Amino acid sequence: MFIKGIPASYGKAIGKVKIIKNDKDLENINTGDIIVIRKSSPLLSIVIDKISGIIVTINSIMFHAAIIARESSVPCIVGVENALNVLKEGLIIKIDADKGEITDEIE
Repeated sequence: MFIKGIPASYGKAIGKVKIIKNDKDLENINTGDIIVIRKSSPLLSIVIDKISGIIVTINSIMFHAAIIARESSVPCIVGVENALNVLKEGLIIKIDADKGEITDEIE
């Protein structure tokens, strides 16, 4: 699997996919998870230290999650419109937010 988006906060990370549909899902974040979100939440700032990356379906580097990611030096890729269809909960992925690339091929 290989999908592409727009870099919003540079860096690389490997972790398990955690799909965030609502604020309650943020309560179940494990250290090192890479979250996939459609909309942001003020609660994101509480869990930002636990996650290793953020994938956002919306195409905006000014999206709340992208701003928090930059402030916290967490890799973030935005504009990944098909992320919720392609990425499955628990899948281990690698994100390269320098290039905007997401893959499940872990070296």
